[in-house]
Parts: sequence; C-alpha cells; structure tokens
Amino acid sequence: MDLCAARQQAGPALGFVSCYHAITVSLAESSHKRGVMADKFIKDAIKKPGALRKSMGAKKGEPIDKQKMSAKKAELEKKAEGDKKLTPAQRTMLQRINLAETLGKMRKK
Repeated sequence: MDLCAARQQAGPALGFVSCYHAITVSLAESSHKRGVMADKFIKDAIKKPGALRKSMGAKKGEPIDKQKMSAKKAELEKKAEGDKKLTPAQRTMLQRINLAETLGKMRKK
C-alpha cells in the first residue's frame, strides 16, 4: 500500500492534505536526486524548443519579432471568436505564442 492510500484510510479530511504533502516532498526529493535545480524546471517543461521560432520564420540566434508575434496572436484570436474553431495547428501556435509571452515576462532583468 502506498503512502497516500494509507493516509486516506486514516482520515478522509487529513488524507488529502497529507497525500498532497507526500507527493510534493517526493517530487522535490526526486528532482534533487537527479541533480535538477528548481530554477531550471522550465527548461525541462518545454517539449519542442525552437518550434515557435521555426514557425515564425526567425533564424536561429535572432530574436523573434514581438510585433509579428502579437499580430499573429491577434489574427488567431480573431479567427477563434464566436462559434468558429481553430485547427489543431493554429491552436498549438496560439499556445506557443502565449507561452513565449509569459516566459518573456518571467525573465530576470
């Protein structure tokens, strides 16, 4: 029996909090064991680095044009208004643009 199941049997209200704590602790321990630093988790979370750059037509080493990116985002959001739906490729592009904007805000200055 795993730790979460044992704690849930002990008490339903306490079990959830304890289970959450156990999972959080085990994740922290496993990332520490692998030698992954906590501030580098985003690097591991990005599945296809450079995919947005490639689809936006920017060459490697050059910054992606923010005006071009915001124009593409506005275009995709306009297509998605109302009952209209985006294709899976368009949805992926919009998600990548949103992620790039978010990560740009997180950058230390």
